[in-house]
Amino acid sequence: MSEEAKVTEVEEKKLSAKEKGLLIVGGVITIATIGVSYKLGSKVTAYKIELGLENCFKHDPTLESHMKKVLGEVTSEMKKK
Repeated sequence: MSEEAKVTEVEEKKLSAKEKGLLIVGGVITIATIGVSYKLGSKVTAYKIELGLENCFKHDPTLESHMKKVLGEVTSEMKKK
């Protein structure tokens, strides 16, 4: 069988209603899984960063006030632009 005949044979096949339904359900589940994974991942990352900062602040209390000052300056500069 030539390559052209194989391509034509594949193009002529139609999906059944059941196959279409399974494809749609699979797509919805995949998109939902990606969304949930992203949200959980971002929350876990934010929590770990918060724990790390708290640990740093325990060792050097002046670091917290210095970081607030620097972040305040950066934020005000970003608002100006």
